[in-house]
Amino acid sequence: MKQLSILLLGFFLLTSCEITEKVYIDKQGNVSYSSNMDLTQMMEMVPKDELKENDYPIDSIFTVDGIAKSQTEFSKGFEGDEEKELMKNFKIHVKLDDDESFMNMILDKKNLNEFNSFMSNLSSDIERINTKRLKQNEKLPDSAQLDLIDIPIFSMPKLSYNKKSFKRTGPIKSITESSKNEQMKGMEGLKDMVRFKLEYHFERPIKSVSDKSARLSPNGKTVYIEKPMSIAVDDPKAFDFEVKFK
Repeated sequence: MKQLSILLLGFFLLTSCEITEKVYIDKQGNVSYSSNMDLTQMMEMVPKDELKENDYPIDSIFTVDGIAKSQTEFSKGFEGDEEKELMKNFKIHVKLDDDESFMNMILDKKNLNEFNSFMSNLSSDIERINTKRLKQNEKLPDSAQLDLIDIPIFSMPKLSYNKKSFKRTGPIKSITESSKNEQMKGMEGLKDMVRFKLEYHFERPIKSVSDKSARLSPNGKTVYIEKPMSIAVDDPKAFDFEVKFK
């Protein structure tokens, strides 16, 4: 059975302890988005002699088609046609070395409406594909079950922005309970080990943030929020927040 895992979530949740959603918003409201998975601890667990046999170290930026053809461990999450179509607008930066290891999913800069439309369509497409696969699995033996697309349901936010304030809400579309339950199956023992982080950069100085756990950068223009995966899994709205600008 293929490991059909967008963002390779099932593989990395076992070893990656940080997932960071990083967003830059300029004064015009244009959005640069990325989702970064820290793989440093994972690489510390892999025998170095085994790494050298697989063209280690790596520091490359792939398109989805490029990483699917790379015949590396990373290609397994991007080989299916549906996975390629979902992620065709992303670039994938993979870095693995002795000092730092990560996989970063990078979305080209979009204006606010384009970004929200993209995330809404992504959410709908994932739910459509997972619903179809769940129905197919009802007729398949365990050995032939189709994997669901594992993308954190809280990582498809809706953003709003003006000169006075910014708001993050998400996910845009609620995932069906059956699909959500399947996606989260087997994660109970892992979700407290993984932390989900938000890092939002603005060009305007920040006056206040609704989330009391948020930290600000020294220049007062970046918001940092960090919580256990367990909170995000149980309540995706836990990462909703509003910023007021000076």
